[in-house]
Amino acid sequence: MAYGFFTPATTEAPPSGAAGCRYINPATRDYEVDSDTGQLAQMPAKRQRVLIAVMTELGSSSALQDLGIRRPRKMGTNFEGEMRAAVRATLRTMVDVEKVIRIDDIIVKRGSGGRAETTIVFTDLETEEQHEVSV
Repeated sequence: MAYGFFTPATTEAPPSGAAGCRYINPATRDYEVDSDTGQLAQMPAKRQRVLIAVMTELGSSSALQDLGIRRPRKMGTNFEGEMRAAVRATLRTMVDVEKVIRIDDIIVKRGSGGRAETTIVFTDLETEEQHEVSV
């Protein structure tokens, strides 16, 4: 018989751990590899949806025209309030229509050079777990 016909084949065990969606780094906007498993890092699906929604500029997706956020054009005196309203409008479908998350807090911090950091604290209503997304 040919070599290998009865030779047992061995493979590495599949990675273990929580399965979810690919982890997106908000700073680099790229996937990351889990240093423990060597596989793509994971994140909960709802956290990924929130992150994608607030990182995407409204109207920039040709497939989903209503996906994304319309950020305030200027950092005026009411910037924080405008940004909170923009985040709520962006996540309205997940909060009011699908009823899969609850927004607990929206924290807007002004930075230098016209930059700002927005942190969205929300609860996944299916698992009752609280999550945080910063962009």
